[in-house]
Amino acid sequence: MKLLIDMALDEFLRKGAYFQNFENEIAVVEMDGSHYQQVDVDHDLPLRLDALSIFLICKGEMSLEIDYYPYKVSENTLLDLVEQHIVQHFKLSTDFKGYNIIVSRNFLSDTLGNNRTLPSEVIVSKRTRPTQSIKIEDVLLLEECIRKLIQYIGQADHFFKRNLIMSQFTIFMMEMGNIVYHKLKDNAETVELSSKEQIFGRFLELLNLHSKEQHKVTFYAEKLCITPEYLTRILKSFSGKTTNNWIDNALMTEAKILLRDPQYTIQQISDMLNFSDQSSFGKFFKKNKGESPLMYRRNTGIRI
Repeated sequence: MKLLIDMALDEFLRKGAYFQNFENEIAVVEMDGSHYQQVDVDHDLPLRLDALSIFLICKGEMSLEIDYYPYKVSENTLLDLVEQHIVQHFKLSTDFKGYNIIVSRNFLSDTLGNNRTLPSEVIVSKRTRPTQSIKIEDVLLLEECIRKLIQYIGQADHFFKRNLIMSQFTIFMMEMGNIVYHKLKDNAETVELSSKEQIFGRFLELLNLHSKEQHKVTFYAEKLCITPEYLTRILKSFSGKTTNNWIDNALMTEAKILLRDPQYTIQQISDMLNFSDQSSFGKFFKKNKGESPLMYRRNTGIRI
């Protein structure tokens, strides 16, 4: 049952006025902070896409929440989301310049197969460390790869168009993997996660899996084999938010996603989110959002 994806990849790509898109399988977004609000996408809308998403930040600053955790990234940075992540509260500075490559899982599998383009220790750390600062010369190299990819996607008629796009995307992924590998090697950095980072990452995974039905801190603490107090200390050290804050934020995100789907009544959504009744859900939603679920649904343009 497709409850976790607010917008299908092909629908999302159709809404992007500045996307270079090939068969709704791979797209490149040329990101410009001076006009990104013109794209017909609600940037505060919680969005989860079943796709790989890679950002290259060339200039300016970008802020967003990934799996309820706030990030602020500036120029000369890579940000890649390798699994299903909830992204929301997306903002760009007016001087922002960068790129976003969005790739369907099928295209990724067809293109790379079993070829590994990042060291395994880097892949393991991506849940808690999705950003990577890189050198200006590496930014220019990756930008050159992306511009070539855009060129191939934009070709009107080429017998080997798909093959060219797949080959160029592979080149980009290998160049990116090489940059990340050498950065870690040259700086003698380690991506081994601390015990607290492991707990934090595992908590995020549990929250993604169980936030709709499990609202109590004790559930997550027991799954992690730690006390509720220790879990809150860890979460506050990373984000300044308590475990209850994280659970409420996740629950509100899932509620907003479901409320934007007209096939579900508010009573059904209340049941899906494991509230005792619709009234309890309404009070929770209004406390956190300042409006009722019905008003939120109306304000987002959903027909009732």
